Parts: sequence; C-alpha cells; structure tokens
Amino acid sequence: GVLFAQADCAHPRGQGTVDVIVTGTAGEATEGLLEAVRQEVDKIAGPYDNILVKSSITVAQDIELVVTTTDASDDADIKGRVASILTELLAVRKGRKFYALTRSDINLAVRSRYSASTNVEVVSPAQDVKLDKDKVITLGAVSVTLKGSEARVKQFNTFGEYMFDLLFAPLKKGKRTVNQFYILFKVVG
Repeated sequence: GVLFAQADCAHPRGQGTVDVIVTGTAGEATEGLLEAVRQEVDKIAGPYDNILVKSSITVAQDIELVVTTTDASDDADIKGRVASILTELLAVRKGRKFYALTRSDINLAVRSRYSASTNVEVVSPAQDVKLDKDKVITLGAVSVTLKGSEARVKQFNTFGEYMFDLLFAPLKKGKRTVNQFYILFKVVG
C-alpha cells in the first residue's frame, strides 16, 4: 500500500504542473499501486490540471563507522547489533525524512541504542546526505570497525586460563601443550 504520498507543487515540469510522489512500504511503489493512485487523483483533478503520479526512487547509502566500545561481547555480535540499529534507522516507515540522512542521526542512533558504545565516528558518508524529494535513502553496505578492544574485558572458560593469561609474555611462549605453566594452571584451575 501507500506509505507516504507528497505533492510537488513547485511547477516541477513547467507552469501549471504538479507531481505526486508515491512511496510504498518497500520504498518504490509498484505499477499497480501507481495506477490506483492515478485513478484517485483523476477523481479530484480539474480538466486543465497537469498531474504526474510517479514512484519514489530508492538510493542505497553505504555507511562506514568506527565504534569505540567497552563491550566484552564477540566482535561479530557487536557488529551485527550496530548493523541492526542502522537497518532500523533507515527502515521505510512513517515519520522519517526519506530523502535526508545526517551524520548526527547515525551517531545518535548508535549511541542511544547501543549503550556500551563510548564514541561513534562516521567515516562514510563524509557529509550529510540530502537528495531530491522523490528519493528514498535505504541502507547499502555496512562496515563497522571496533576500537577499544584493549579496554574490553577478556572472558575465560576456566580459572586456569585466567591465571595463564596473567603471566608475563616470555613465560607464555611456545605451544600450550608443552608449556609447564599452562599444564600447572590447567590442573589447578
């Protein structure tokens, strides 16, 4: 169905013209949906009105972020969570400016919906995106780089692994299967 329709009354094709831009639930409107809107517009249009009913055009926007986090979760889980937030941000829904995407909106969405993030740097888009009103920005490729992994808490399966990790680097050299400290901590922990 029709999610959003707007009229461009600023004479887009010359004096006396009006364009009706239809956005469907998937972004672009189907031909059947456009025909249904044309029939409804024809009921109220005057004999000299020059009205064009057309679909919105989807434009995929790639997003690249550097997220600083203190989360101890797996990197793939964190990246998936951030990608999910961006998918929700750019979902085709009522109340969203389809043709505009600001870097601050991206930052706010990630910072407010992912509480473990301490900073979000938007690498791409390099500046705010504002397209013509007949365009709908959708999510393209997502690239997330994580920072702060040195501050993130390591997780260990056993107490012995934790004790082995506390050792100085020279004492951890070699294969774990023959390292005497690893064997000791495996027995103890």
